[in-house]
Amino acid sequence: MSQAAIIQLRLFQIHLTLKWVGAMRIDGALRSDFTYHSVMPMGIPRTLLLAFLIQCLPTWAGYGPTVRTLQPYQVVSPNGTWRLDVKPGNREGAGPALTTLTNATTGEIAWKTMLPYTFWQSCVNDDGTVGGYAYTKGAMGDSDPTKDSGNFLVTFLDAKGETMHLESTHQTPSSYGMGFPIPAHRADRLLLDGANNRMIMLMPGGLFRCYSMWSGTLQYAFEPDSKGDASGYGTTDKIRFIPQTRLMLLESNSGWGGDDTTVLSCIQLIDEGGRKLWAASQHKFLRDDKESPIPRYRILDEEPAADGENDKNADPFADNDPFAGTDPFAEPEASKESAEIPEFIGPPAPQQIATFAVYFGDSEEKAVFSILEADSEHNTGDYRVVEISREKWARPKEAPNEEEEEEEATPPVDFPIATARKLTEFQLRDADGKPLSNLSAVAIGPDDQVYAIDSKSGRVHAYDRDGKFLRVCDSANGHTIETGWRSAIAVDGKGDIFARISDGYGEGEVGDDPSAGHYLHFSPNGTLNEKPLEPPSDKFTENIVFQPRVDRLLFSGFEQGVGVKSGTKYANWGEPLTQRADGQWLDYIQDVACAPDGSIAVRDTSAGDIFGGFGNNFPRVPSHLPADTITIYKADGNPIRTIDFSRYAGLTEIAFDGKHIAATFTYNPPTPLVYVFTSDGTPVGAIRIAELGEKEYVDLRPFLVSGGKAILAVDLTSGMAFRYEMP
Repeated sequence: MSQAAIIQLRLFQIHLTLKWVGAMRIDGALRSDFTYHSVMPMGIPRTLLLAFLIQCLPTWAGYGPTVRTLQPYQVVSPNGTWRLDVKPGNREGAGPALTTLTNATTGEIAWKTMLPYTFWQSCVNDDGTVGGYAYTKGAMGDSDPTKDSGNFLVTFLDAKGETMHLESTHQTPSSYGMGFPIPAHRADRLLLDGANNRMIMLMPGGLFRCYSMWSGTLQYAFEPDSKGDASGYGTTDKIRFIPQTRLMLLESNSGWGGDDTTVLSCIQLIDEGGRKLWAASQHKFLRDDKESPIPRYRILDEEPAADGENDKNADPFADNDPFAGTDPFAEPEASKESAEIPEFIGPPAPQQIATFAVYFGDSEEKAVFSILEADSEHNTGDYRVVEISREKWARPKEAPNEEEEEEEATPPVDFPIATARKLTEFQLRDADGKPLSNLSAVAIGPDDQVYAIDSKSGRVHAYDRDGKFLRVCDSANGHTIETGWRSAIAVDGKGDIFARISDGYGEGEVGDDPSAGHYLHFSPNGTLNEKPLEPPSDKFTENIVFQPRVDRLLFSGFEQGVGVKSGTKYANWGEPLTQRADGQWLDYIQDVACAPDGSIAVRDTSAGDIFGGFGNNFPRVPSHLPADTITIYKADGNPIRTIDFSRYAGLTEIAFDGKHIAATFTYNPPTPLVYVFTSDGTPVGAIRIAELGEKEYVDLRPFLVSGGKAILAVDLTSGMAFRYEMP
């Protein structure tokens, strides 16, 4: 299995585990209404799911939960006058952050300071007041129950940068070992209701906390009703503020019924104090294919997608709907002032203050509701919701499944196939001449020698540049070379070999070898040095690369995403690489490659918002789109440029020689291609390896060899190697 495929599997495991945790209240007790079907398809036995989750737990024990990267971000006040820039001091959003408030109309900086905390999410009101929340030791705190997980802060600053309110709640480390601090003092989402000068925070379990933007004090807190006409209200999916009122319209599409065959969707109208004024909830039966049902209730989007084609919430009546293109909460044209009513006749006639439209997912109908207020002048809060129209509608086209899109990824059709002459091809073989297949890692050493780890024997095999067998390096002293997806090997300029020691996952009890995660050190002739090489920390154990010229080893960590750690003479560790040239943090590192001059290429992906949201207790971050980049660094670690490779999201492993970048594309069905770019990201062409086109599975690793004049591609699955001239 390729590293890319296993990364996808690991992310899927993480996703399921997070959603499982998200179905719990993080207050030491499981939800009484928790159902495993909220994260798995119907029909999967609960015992099987538990077994699957238990399988995931060792990976959690080894890494701790994946922490979303808090990239630098900015927010703007509703009227566009103020802009708040937040630049975190580290990727976890823990500790200080450079925070700046600027008058966007004049460009004048109102205040700029290094706050002792980092706003994980924040907002700025039209008067320049700033509000938000922070975690003093990061959103995940510390999973070690013996350590301090810091505090959860809610803080407000005035237009001069002076703190006018701050509340601090201590975070207790989780006893589950999953890193979620308890009690659940964290926020899932923050919204600004600028018209009413209030900040809304949604907490785990669905609790709403409403703060005043004028004083920063907590006005009230509530949890949406889930009984009666709001029966089954679950995770809050959407929140709408109704103009010229302090009302909120809440939508939930994730509540499960009393059995395993129905799902509930609900809409409810909430007043200023958090009380339910009106609600509508409906059951939706599962279809025969057991797929998730389409929600019965869905609030009309105020701003549908521009094309309207892939937005499942787009208005299907765009051409002839009298409500299309208008604000569903707009004040009616008719004056609010009632006709004169004789005294003592009775209460004033109800006034229509807003309308909203709802789609019915299974009955193919659309209804428009009106919110009426009995006496707006006296603010009695006597609101009613009435249905004013209902009509047929055509169900919008469903958005394509992201997972299916990823599985069926294809290379860009406009990328030209390069004209490259094949110099040679050879099969890697063992000492007895038998072909090797299912390799777990490959590296290139001096004179373009090839070093490969055999997945079956756990040995390192060495070959000359033409594939002639030279020697074998075998582990000893009770150590086992890692042959799984975390297998890693590097060869330095003298020919010394470093291979990662297995941590025992899947091979017995975890932690059997105290040197697990360290690296066996072989001399050029294959002799094993007595002392293994220790990495900088357990965060940097995903990849190891030799950095020529400066004679260093680079270690990287994928899931922690904290960058590359380098050591001089394999002993004294330098500062890690953590930031890209575009000012963003390195996020999820996929691969690292070094050029002969010592310059470094790091490919990383930014998860964007794919893990965030109301659906789990994993903290949200300000909106970022997923990205795939390669950042080039000088030998001393200073970033030169960041290249956006999002268009080539199917790329996996990379190679770098200072002038060119090579990358492979090996998604299933097999597409054995090696892309070639210049060091600034300009496409050169793609080399198609026809000999591998009929293989059931391909896992290519590229290398730039012969002083940058040739490309070597090694298929780990078949053990075949191909050398081409540089196109």
